[in-house]
Amino acid sequence: MAIKKISFTDRTDWLELRKQAIGGSDAASIVGLSKWGSPLSVYADKLGLVPEREDNEAMRQGRDLEAYVAERFVEQTGYSVRRENHILVNDAFYARQHRPAHNWT
Repeated sequence: MAIKKISFTDRTDWLELRKQAIGGSDAASIVGLSKWGSPLSVYADKLGLVPEREDNEAMRQGRDLEAYVAERFVEQTGYSVRRENHILVNDAFYARQHRPAHNWT
């Protein structure tokens, strides 16, 4: 297994790239562990059937607190962390995701 780094230029580019795969937030919604999403909402989002969520104060605070949460994680676990300004994917799955077995639309 190798990790592939996918670069993006800005937030808009990042949001478009996120539509091409299942991320951590998507996984929580798919298995019913998120109060902010559902399997159907992930499906609709990936196909572009719903408008982008408008940025709000809670989302902004979440981004603003990322560094603080990372610092607390390091303090509690002793693990080191670093900011990666790339989307990281397992290349075994990345190759498959770009050759879909089904055309869902």
